[in-house]
Amino acid sequence: MAPEWLSHLFLMVREAHESFRDLQLYMEGMVSERQQINFNETPRHDLFNALLIGNEDSWDNISDKFTDQQLFANMFLFLLAGHETTAHSLAYTLGLLAIHEDEQEKLYRHIIDNLGGVEIPSYEQMGRFSYVLATFYEALRLFPIVPALSKQAAEDTTIPKRKSDGGIEHIPVPKDSHILLNIIALHYHPKYWSDPEKFDPSRFLGEWNRDAYVPFSGGMRACIGRRFAEVEKAFISQAVALLVVLLKHYKIEMKDPEEYTGLDVLQKRARLLRSRTHLNLGPTHEPLVFRKRE
Repeated sequence: MAPEWLSHLFLMVREAHESFRDLQLYMEGMVSERQQINFNETPRHDLFNALLIGNEDSWDNISDKFTDQQLFANMFLFLLAGHETTAHSLAYTLGLLAIHEDEQEKLYRHIIDNLGGVEIPSYEQMGRFSYVLATFYEALRLFPIVPALSKQAAEDTTIPKRKSDGGIEHIPVPKDSHILLNIIALHYHPKYWSDPEKFDPSRFLGEWNRDAYVPFSGGMRACIGRRFAEVEKAFISQAVALLVVLLKHYKIEMKDPEEYTGLDVLQKRARLLRSRTHLNLGPTHEPLVFRKRE
């Protein structure tokens, strides 16, 4: 968004422009390399190839094709969304497991019991790791990727609100009104979550209120990457698979445990997982140690 001339005045802007150019050159090389591949002889079943093949073969009208700039924009979006969101969620999950050693041990036993003696889980095994997915869900409840969602009313409507006397009040929402949904407040609301401050993955093993859990948004415009981030109905999760392999071999610990002496769980969480809210929610301090399991 910053004009090129600002890069002469501010180092941060200059680094951003240089990074953008480097990434674009890298993506141009990837496109050129893939376009020279005979897809029938060397099939590569990934999102990038699907985008390139679709752009070359699916449109009769040349004006319907992506321009190179549009192609790069889509590639960048999937790259950023796939990396940033997964890294964010794993950072908080590992931090929470370092604080809650009992939950980490429970998760470790669950992984060992369901791996069946193999080193790396197979595609068919992924559905067994329900407690790993529940742990990932709980981390996203406590530390959602995006702290708030902006919505716009497509038509005149009302929002029902229960009053203190038990009656229902209907709040008018005119068409084109902008509504900001506070995801953090929703995820910590005691009406929908028992003991909401508690890190309790088991809450996602039974019935839970799906309307009060929106780390991926919801409805028609929910995050299309949700299926990349979870295991459900035979979909494989990068994050769940990584947690399975990582926790099988390593124990996650706080780097300087003596700094947390005398603090309760919530105080440890506030210190270890200090966060700031900007475009997303991000940890600013998370010193962890990975101890090799015997």
